[in-house]
Amino acid sequence: MFLSCNSLPPPHRRCKWICIFLSIAVIGLIVPWFSSHNWTNKRPMLKKSKLLPVPVAETSLPLPTPALCPENKTEMTQTEVYSHFLNVCNKEVVPLFTFPTPLDDPKFHEGQRCVTVVANVILGGYDDFPFRIPEAWNSNGSEISYTSSYGICWFLFLDSNSSNKIVPLEYRNATIDVCPSCNVSITKIRAWNVVTIPRQMMPLKTTARNSRLFKMLLHRAFTTAEILVYMDGNFQLNRRREKVLQDSLGRNSSQIEWQFMKFVNKSMSPGPNGAQPVWAAPKHPERCTPYQEGWKTCLMALSGDGGVQQMHHYYADGFPTIPSYYPYLFEGCWHIRDLKRVESSLMGCAWMAEYLRWDQPRDQLSFNYAMWKLSKCINMREEDFLRVGVELANVVERTRNPHHGKKRERFSTDKCGQIKNYSKQCDRDPQCKPCKLLPVSAEETSLQLGPAL
Repeated sequence: MFLSCNSLPPPHRRCKWICIFLSIAVIGLIVPWFSSHNWTNKRPMLKKSKLLPVPVAETSLPLPTPALCPENKTEMTQTEVYSHFLNVCNKEVVPLFTFPTPLDDPKFHEGQRCVTVVANVILGGYDDFPFRIPEAWNSNGSEISYTSSYGICWFLFLDSNSSNKIVPLEYRNATIDVCPSCNVSITKIRAWNVVTIPRQMMPLKTTARNSRLFKMLLHRAFTTAEILVYMDGNFQLNRRREKVLQDSLGRNSSQIEWQFMKFVNKSMSPGPNGAQPVWAAPKHPERCTPYQEGWKTCLMALSGDGGVQQMHHYYADGFPTIPSYYPYLFEGCWHIRDLKRVESSLMGCAWMAEYLRWDQPRDQLSFNYAMWKLSKCINMREEDFLRVGVELANVVERTRNPHHGKKRERFSTDKCGQIKNYSKQCDRDPQCKPCKLLPVSAEETSLQLGPAL
C-alpha cells in the first residue's frame, strides 16, 4: 500500500499523507489478529498435566433450569427447603406429567393396599410382554384373585401405539377410566395393571426421552405405596423362577413375589454405616465416573456437542473427577425407591431437571451430578441417600426384544477429545483403583447384551 501511495501521479501527491495514515491504521488491526490466531492447531487441546480454563461458549446451557434449591436456604428450615424444592418441581419440571387420581388407590385393586409397586414401561409400539407372570395363586372355587400376599401391585405403562399391540382384545372391555379429565385408564390383565398414558402427558420430543418421565417422575402416580421398583421395558420377571408356594396355614403364594420382596428388602436395608438408602440401583459394569461415560458415549456417537458441553459445565462447576466413595456410576436399567421419604421425590425431580438441560438422550451423564448438587442443597452426603451396587436378583431377567436398540439417536461431533482428560483423571489416580476392582454380580454379568452404556 505504501508503494501505491508513492506512485500516485503529481496532481494527487497531496493525498499521500492521508493514504499513509490509512495504511498504518489497517496494519494496526491486522497484526494483533494474526498474532493471536493459532494457525498450527485450530482445535483447542487440553494439557496432560493441567486442564485449560473452560471457554464460556462451551459451558452455555441449551435450556434454562428452574431454581429447585432456594438461594437463601441457610435461612430456612429443612422442611421449608424440601417444600420449596417440590413446589418448584411440580410447577416447572414437566408439569403435564401428573396424575390427579393416584394409581395405587385401593378401589382399583380389589380393596388391596399397594405396599410395593413394580413398574415396567414400554413405549413406541413394542408388542411383547409376558402377562402370564406372575401366575394366579389365590382361588376360591371358580373365582380367581390376583391379590398379592405381600402387597405388591404390578404396573405396565404404555403409550397408545404399544397399547394397541400389547393389550389383548378380550381384555379391552374391562378398561377403567382412572382420570376421565386426563384420559388415563387402567386395563386389568391378570395380575397386571396396564396403564395407557395419553400423548399430551409426554411432551418431550422423542419416545426415548419420554420414557425417562417414568424413570424419574413416576413417584407422582402414587400416594400410599411405600416402595417403587422401576424396570426398563426389556427387563421382565424370570419365568423359570415362577412356582406356587404354600405356607403352614395352607395359603398359596407366588415364589416370584416372595423372591421379589426378599430382593427389595435386602437392597433397601441399612448399610454398614447405618444409612438407610432412599434409592438403590446397580453399578455400571465398565465405567466409574460420568466423565468416563461422557467420553465413551461421545466416541460412540451416542451424545454429541450437548454431551461435550455437559462435561465441560460439570468440570467448571467443581463436580469431582474422582468420586469420594465407590461404587459411584450407576446403570439406569432399573432401580428401587423408598417413597415414604421425601428425598425420593427430590432425587427424581433433580435428575429430570438436570436431564432436560442438555439436548442429548443419555440420562446416565446427569444422574450423579444431580445427586451431588442435591446433597449440597439438603445438607446430606450422597452415600446417605444413594446406594449404587446392589446385585440383580434372579427374579428378573433381561430379554432380547428385537425392537430395542434399533432407533438410537446418533450424533456427529469432532469435540470428543476435549473431555478425554476429564475421563482419564480417575484412571491416573490411585484412589480410583477400587472402582475397577469391584465385582459385578454373576446375574448382571450373564445378562449383559454387549457393552452397557
